[in-house]
Amino acid sequence: MTGNAIQKFAQGGDDAGGARTGGGEDALAQIVRLFAPSRERSNGDNWTATLSLIQGVAKQVREMHLNAHAMVEESNRNLREARTETLAAEEQAEQYRGEAELARNRADHAEARVQALTHELHDAERRIEEADQRIAELSVWLRRVHDCMEDEFSNLTIQPLNGQRG
Repeated sequence: MTGNAIQKFAQGGDDAGGARTGGGEDALAQIVRLFAPSRERSNGDNWTATLSLIQGVAKQVREMHLNAHAMVEESNRNLREARTETLAAEEQAEQYRGEAELARNRADHAEARVQALTHELHDAERRIEEADQRIAELSVWLRRVHDCMEDEFSNLTIQPLNGQRG
């Protein structure tokens, strides 16, 4: 205990675990008076009560030491658990980062594939339009040829060869 804590304890303060002197007289003054030169001591000093007070203080100090030691042990255990949890969380985060990178790569690949397929689709649509135009042109050409052939053949007449053999 620090000097201030001893004084508060001696005055019956709560910093010393709630111990009180019981007699109203300052406990520190009692202890100091016991060790003062003999002329300052009074004949009415109660060594037993003072020693009991000292034993009580020592007991409280031991209890405080044990409590402090238990708190340190618990803090160390909590610290180890926190470090373990932190490492596990960091490993999990690293795994998630790897999975996210893999997903990003897959998405990039899929996007590139979609762009390639879109380009192929536009090319196919363009070729279909060109083919449709070519079919329309050929249809017009075939109709003209058909019309021309009908005109040419409609004027022809079949004349039999009478009795002539070759």
